[in-house]
Amino acid sequence: MLCREVIDLFDQFRSPAFRYVLSFGIFVHDAEEVTQEAFLAVFRHLRTWMYRGNLRGWIFRVALNLALKRRSAIRGARDTTTDRSRPGHRPRPYYALPSRS
Repeated sequence: MLCREVIDLFDQFRSPAFRYVLSFGIFVHDAEEVTQEAFLAVFRHLRTWMYRGNLRGWIFRVALNLALKRRSAIRGARDTTTDRSRPGHRPRPYYALPSRS
């Protein structure tokens, strides 16, 4: 019964939740994972807690939180790869010029 309910929710809200996650500038494959993670959270939630209030709002809130975490992780990984203090980094010549004060 619970599995059927989650499948029905997934069928109903998968596309809107996926589009919502994409709106945060996340790559498609990451958005698919975030959407799946959101519905896994729904399944865990419904399995342990019987409250069935605003499930649509709850699904989108979970998707939002997961999307922001994923975007932050992606940006954090990107920032570490462009770090100027990394070994072997050579500054561009204009960085070495004295400033005109």
